[in-house]
Amino acid sequence: MAKSDQDVGLTEAKFVPPTTNDAPVSSKALEAVNGSGTAEKLRYPWYIIFILGNEFCERFSYYGMKAVLTIYFLEVLLWSPNTTTLVYHSFTVLAYFTPIFGAMLADGFLGKFNTIFLLSIVYVSGLVLLTLAAIPPLNLDLVTGTACGLLLIALGTGGIKPVVPAYGGDQFRPGQEKQRGQFFSIFYFSINAGSLISTFVTPILRSDVPCFGAEGCYPLAFGLPAGLLAISVLAFLAGRPFYRNLPSKENVIAKVFGCTFGALYRKIRKTGPADAKHWLDNADPKKYSPTFVKDVKQLVPVLAMFLPLPMFWALFDQQGSRWTLQATRMDGRVTDSYYWKPDQVQIFNPVLILALIPVFEGIVFPTLDRFNIPFKELARMVTGMILAGVAFVISGIVQMQLDGTLPAPVVVQTAELRVYNTAPCSLGVAMQNVYANRTEMTEADRQSLSFAVDSYDVSHHEALLSLQPKFLILFLFETNRKLFIWETTSVCLIIGGTSSSPSHLTALAEASRDRRTYSST
Repeated sequence: MAKSDQDVGLTEAKFVPPTTNDAPVSSKALEAVNGSGTAEKLRYPWYIIFILGNEFCERFSYYGMKAVLTIYFLEVLLWSPNTTTLVYHSFTVLAYFTPIFGAMLADGFLGKFNTIFLLSIVYVSGLVLLTLAAIPPLNLDLVTGTACGLLLIALGTGGIKPVVPAYGGDQFRPGQEKQRGQFFSIFYFSINAGSLISTFVTPILRSDVPCFGAEGCYPLAFGLPAGLLAISVLAFLAGRPFYRNLPSKENVIAKVFGCTFGALYRKIRKTGPADAKHWLDNADPKKYSPTFVKDVKQLVPVLAMFLPLPMFWALFDQQGSRWTLQATRMDGRVTDSYYWKPDQVQIFNPVLILALIPVFEGIVFPTLDRFNIPFKELARMVTGMILAGVAFVISGIVQMQLDGTLPAPVVVQTAELRVYNTAPCSLGVAMQNVYANRTEMTEADRQSLSFAVDSYDVSHHEALLSLQPKFLILFLFETNRKLFIWETTSVCLIIGGTSSSPSHLTALAEASRDRRTYSST
């Protein structure tokens, strides 16, 4: 009976149990396994489940922590939206720059297993530090703890990013190309599954689970990813006796950089061969073989093709910063009892990936091939970038609509008062100013600071109070920034404004069910 295409190349050897220093199996050894030349199928390396589990938990930890990071900067660290965006993207840049050093460590120094394990410890340490900084009773410095935690996280997640998939691929032997391809499909699925679950769960933890006297629980939102990653590191370590560890080779990245810059230097100094047809032909022949130089030549046009990709990812990562900030100003109600949280908008990325991959691979692309419509990888990349641009045009239009709902900015020597009445009764509000020089207000001034707010679902009254310099507020804040948040059972009072002179402001709120006085002093 003829072999199927699926079996071709898979019956060359009998399975040999892997060891921790297992080198690639030679062709002679493959032929001599059973003596007669016939062999059984190579067994699937079941222990890659440890690597897949590690990747799932790592992606859960990274995306879960990152999902709530923007709101954490705003609500806990009290940073402005611009500072929040700057720090968020600085962290992201560092996390995606450190993979270069992770690959260099794995290839030239520590090996893949040691690199993954050691940098995972660094990764867990960063998450633990971020969690501890968010626990109020510990009284740790928030900014310092957060910055150090994010630095360790960036080093850890970036360092293992290029090593884990390569290490998973090493577990498959020659003749297991099909199984290796299946592994990478499951690996990619694990990435998006971890991202999907975490971006849904951690926003709920930070907003709906009370702890330490607060309505939400940032320590739990950071602590769950830390605990899950720690468990995954232990599971990864448990599989060590079964892993197939290939010996470390030369540092390819450093060698490519050396060849490239060496060739440029020799070309500028005109010390290369006179008959060089390509600028890379100026590379030192004593250090770099003609075959290696040829490989680098083939790499250059590929890098040129990837030049537009940073622009795509610069837009893509806005969903965790500016799009999240935009969502904080939108109505997220889905039903009367459930609303979509601002930091959960990022969940649509993994949802759409998991939903659309089988649609494109099983329906769209085969249909295009059937009608001989060319739509290869490069065309798909260009189409994706165009769609990303269109998405941000739509986002810009939405932002313009949101900006139209904002009140006029508060100018200097002007304060703004907003009262939201959720009580089933009307609310009377009176403002009384107490001057540093004890000068009494006129009756006209007093009347201008009194108004009533009728009650309905969420009634909203805004009064722009134009004050003379002697009435200016003591507390100095940027325009439109929150100054007070005072909550009772029936009213939330927010006062904001700008000032350059000291005085005191007392707000009196009266309601039929609740009578309290809040003083800025």
